[in-house]
Amino acid sequence: MINIDHIREQVPLASVLPSTAAEGTCLFCRAGQFRLSVERGLYSCPNCGEKGDVITATMRLEGVDFRSAVTRLQERAGGRS
Repeated sequence: MINIDHIREQVPLASVLPSTAAEGTCLFCRAGQFRLSVERGLYSCPNCGEKGDVITATMRLEGVDFRSAVTRLQERAGGRS
């Protein structure tokens, strides 16, 4: 059984985001208001309203559904979920 919380703990959000996100540029609308909370594992953009966690980011950036995103992240976590 897959433990979603374990995946969120094992795969840092910053590891799936391009470096432009850390600089404050939104990946989705290109505005300079992107917020990344490494401690909470969340991102948001007040300009376009996009927000989420490592799973949401993987879904949006890789164009996959929830199940595929979780499977990919589980592999990144070394299958320890």
